Amino acid sequence: MHLACLGDTVSLVNSLPMCAKFLMLAGDPAAAQRFARNLGLSSSWKCSLQQGRDLGARLDNAFRQLWRSGAQRVVVVGIDSPWMGARRIREAFAALRNVDVVIGPTVDGGYYLIGARKPVPRIFDGISWGTGRVLSQSLLTLRKARLSYRLLFRDFDLDKPGDLARVRGLCERGWCKSPELEKWLRR
Repeated sequence: MHLACLGDTVSLVNSLPMCAKFLMLAGDPAAAQRFARNLGLSSSWKCSLQQGRDLGARLDNAFRQLWRSGAQRVVVVGIDSPWMGARRIREAFAALRNVDVVIGPTVDGGYYLIGARKPVPRIFDGISWGTGRVLSQSLLTLRKARLSYRLLFRDFDLDKPGDLARVRGLCERGWCKSPELEKWLRR
């Protein structure tokens, strides 16, 4: 399932010609490089390893790496909501013209997307990752830092077995936008 989601997410990001493309993988360097080669990514993709002990540290390191590479606005998406479509990512980039941070919230209290138009120190500190408090804690951090933000459409991500049934329903109605995941579900 994760490979299907990753394939769909890579296709989704490939459809956005205006942005640099980065894939940050977990694992040891040799295995990550083999995996990136096997995905058949174009030369426009830059691949690196995720760094950090938890999701917050990995996100913080990803943002820092992207700012160092010269990014003007950064939007990070996970692979567990590939049906969001390119329009939502374009909407996130557009929102960053007017606000400091953009978040795509999930129904379980987390988020499927986060972006910023400038470095935001300590934005990922003190968050109870993997809980239903991630979004509320993140918004509190933004308010305390006096940063402006915008929330995108509330959606869901693939965290639990019941989420697969929800994706199957989207696919049956023709709303999935995730061909690889849809093939995987049919198998």
